Amino acid sequence: MTTTKTHQVYQSVFSRRHTLLGTVVFLMACSSPPPERRLVKGLLEECPSSPNCIQTEYPKDQAHYFPPITIPRQFTIPLNTPATDTSESSKVSVAAVSMDKLRSKVRQTLQAMNGVLVKQGSEYTHATFTSSLFRFVDDFEVRIDSTGQLLHLRSASRVGYSDLGVNLERAQEFQTILTQNP
Repeated sequence: MTTTKTHQVYQSVFSRRHTLLGTVVFLMACSSPPPERRLVKGLLEECPSSPNCIQTEYPKDQAHYFPPITIPRQFTIPLNTPATDTSESSKVSVAAVSMDKLRSKVRQTLQAMNGVLVKQGSEYTHATFTSSLFRFVDDFEVRIDSTGQLLHLRSASRVGYSDLGVNLERAQEFQTILTQNP
């Protein structure tokens, strides 16, 4: 190949690489940072109108509703509270939640599902999941309701309109793994 042709090929390849690099940099600059996930007035955020989200907090939103998970017995501590009568048969059985054990199991469950833990507090956990093909990121949130002895979930895609049922499957997988024996 002559020097001129070599130079033209080099310029063509170099130009394509710069165009690709410029496009990537442009798209990264145009993308906004992910929204900060948090509780809103003590509850998980409602789902948008698009079908790419499921949640357990708002049963009136049947299009996005998934029943909350009852906290498994292995994470409760039985408490006997005496009633006004002091006989053994009159004691009321109440259970408290072992928060440390439950938070640990929530974290282990999310990690077993290949989730990336973003934030874990006393009653709230946020993790992300990334799809293997297009690298879409979904947010998965868990709220521990120790009073109601329930785990509330929210799983939502950050982009797109439909999730093809991925968020519902993820919630079901979370429930299955969490409720298995420790």
